[in-house]
Order: sequence, then structure tokens, then C-alpha cells
Amino acid sequence: MGRGVTQAELADAMGISLVTYRRLERGLMDNPPLRYLQNAALALGVELDSLWENEWRTWKAFDARRREPPNPEDFWKAQ
Repeated sequence: MGRGVTQAELADAMGISLVTYRRLERGLMDNPPLRYLQNAALALGVELDSLWENEWRTWKAFDARRREPPNPEDFWKAQ
């Protein structure tokens, strides 16, 4: 995503350290805070969705009882 800025410039624009930015860019953060990505999208003038890694588009099981996402139709009906 060449925008003509350095890593240091983008890290500064995002309000994070260069070390943190490099970890984020290299995929070394398993669960980066959404606010990091939001700031990057705003600084670059792109949609937040364009910064998602493909692996982030899959369900993460935090509880053994919820290994798969609920069916949205069933979930909304239960409310």
C-alpha cells in the first residue's frame, strides 16, 4: 500500500511507537487493538476493512462452548 510515507511517519501519525508499528506491519501482533487499525485507516485515507488480514476474517473461539459463530437469524430471534 505505497502511500509515500515512512514507517516512522505513519507510526507517529497513528500515535504509536515505531516498534509497535513494525510488529503490527509484520503480523507479529495476534490481536492488535482496533484503535490502531482505525488510526492507520484514517491517516491513510482508506476504509478500515482494507486493513484486515484474511485470517482476521475468521471466527476466533474464545470459549470451548462457542467454537463456531451463531447463525445470525437464530441469534437475532433469541433477543
